[in-house]
Amino acid sequence: HNIVITEGWLLGFSEGDGTFHYIISKESFTYSVGKKNSEALMIAIKNFLESRVPEGSINSVERDAVKIYPSKPGVLQLIVRDLGFIELVIIPLFDSLTWHTKKKLDYEDWKFIIELRKNGHHYTEKGRCLIACIAGQMNNNRLSTSDAPKVDRTLLLQEIANLLLESNYISSLYPPLGRLAKRPLSPSGRGATTYPPRGIRRLETNTNIHICICFKGRFAGIAS
Repeated sequence: HNIVITEGWLLGFSEGDGTFHYIISKESFTYSVGKKNSEALMIAIKNFLESRVPEGSINSVERDAVKIYPSKPGVLQLIVRDLGFIELVIIPLFDSLTWHTKKKLDYEDWKFIIELRKNGHHYTEKGRCLIACIAGQMNNNRLSTSDAPKVDRTLLLQEIANLLLESNYISSLYPPLGRLAKRPLSPSGRGATTYPPRGIRRLETNTNIHICICFKGRFAGIAS
């Protein structure tokens, strides 16, 4: 039968069975979804995504950017690694929709790494450490059962905002970062008040700068 893919359906499927991943060693981004006994479904999703490449932008994306692979017996996985396709199709699609699960945090972090790299911060030690910090919190590492170092997300967002601010850039993909960026000291000498996104408690900063700590190239924590 004919499978019809809609934006809302793909978001729900991605929240349940999708992954937004960044591999530091390969400096590669991946969006993937997978399901058992799903060849017709994967082909339908592939066709849906490819149909969303903006007219006139075909030369900006890799040919056959959406690929389908067997990941284990009976399971097919749809994978997108081409950054041009990600920026032209995947991000505009998911930015236009309302998320309902914590998978949104992985998606936001994935976009933060893209923006940090686009601004050249992966060439600096500070930027590489922050990228490692962000990647270290994603996907299974976000689970309460994971032994990966946990980071206060408010502090992490503030670090991202401060680094992007250094390049006179605040991510248009996540406007609240502009309110989390480091502010000048108030006349009283205390740190300025920042206003985190809805759902995160108000944060009073002091004169210390929150920094990510790396050990042998891997994220080890945040200190202030």
